[in-house]
Amino acid sequence: MQPLKAINPNIAKITNESTFDTMSTSSKAAKGRNGKKKALPQIDQKIKQVFLNLETGNISEFTASKKKVKGFFSNKSGRRSMYIGVSKNNYNWQVLINVGNKKKYIGTFPTQKEAAIAYDFYSVALHSEKAKTNFNYSGSLMKEMIQSYLNSASADSLSRSFTPSQFAERV
Repeated sequence: MQPLKAINPNIAKITNESTFDTMSTSSKAAKGRNGKKKALPQIDQKIKQVFLNLETGNISEFTASKKKVKGFFSNKSGRRSMYIGVSKNNYNWQVLINVGNKKKYIGTFPTQKEAAIAYDFYSVALHSEKAKTNFNYSGSLMKEMIQSYLNSASADSLSRSFTPSQFAERV
C-alpha cells in the first residue's frame, strides 16, 4: 500500500494500512523519537459504528466540552487556541489528539475553526459518544460529516479524507 501524498493543506487523508498523515504545508511530518511517523489508529470501523449508532438512535447528539483556561490569558507566544487540541504552528493551526496517552498528529489547517472541526471529527471517530468536542453537533450533521468521509475514497480506494471547510459555516 502506498504512503500519503500532499494535495491540499486543509484535507487530512488516511490509508487502510493505518498510516496517517495530512496534507501539511510544511515539509516535515510529525515523527516520534525513533524517527518513525506517529500514526493514528485505523478509524474506518469505528466511524462506521458511530454512524450505525446515530442511525439507530443510540447516540442523538454531541455536546461541546469546555477547554480548561489554565494559562490561556497569559498567551504571550500567540500559539494557544481557545479550542481543544488546536495550536498555532507558523501561519496555520495544527491539530493533535491524545490516543492511549500519546499525542497523535492530525494535520494543519488555515483557520482555527476548521482545525477545531477536524479535532472534533477524529475525537468522535476514536471515542464515540464519550468524545470531547469543541462544538455541539446534531446527530444529522455528524451523520453528514461521517458520510462525507466515507464517500471520499480516492481513485485507488486506499485512502479517505475529511474536509472540515465543508462544515465550517454550519457549526
